[in-house]
Amino acid sequence: MNRSSSRQSMFLMEIIIAILFFSLVSAVCLRIFTGARQMSQDTGNLHRAVNQAQNAAELLTYGKTRGGEAASFEASEQDPGKAGEEHFSRELLLEYPDADVSSPGEMLVYYDRDWTPCKAEDGVFCMRIDAAESDGLTLYRIDVSKLDRDERIFSLDLKLHRPVRPAF
Repeated sequence: MNRSSSRQSMFLMEIIIAILFFSLVSAVCLRIFTGARQMSQDTGNLHRAVNQAQNAAELLTYGKTRGGEAASFEASEQDPGKAGEEHFSRELLLEYPDADVSSPGEMLVYYDRDWTPCKAEDGVFCMRIDAAESDGLTLYRIDVSKLDRDERIFSLDLKLHRPVRPAF
């Protein structure tokens, strides 16, 4: 009986070791799958951030090459809330009607989880466009970031020549 008891205890010990081994392997696999999912989400966010920044840059470029310097200087003089719009093309302002352009040379566009433009209170992501004038150029810096972690996802610099208007 002593011999069968010894075999049973060895068998139980083997089962316990096998269970511990499989638990350890499953924990490692779970960690790998979680990391892969996070990397996939980060890659998707980077892709969308690049698309949004590129879209804004193309709208700014299109507006400048068309000769459309700004949304309207008259509107910014009449309405102090539109004072920051003179650096941004009409096309960009029409594309993002909920954008915050209350500061001169700064535009904030907020996006929800699905990267749809939204109001600031519903925002998960933010695209910030800063404009500055220098030596006949308009310099734009476009930063796309995630609001809850305050981390920059993508950044783009753009230099555009201000068109010279002929005097008639």
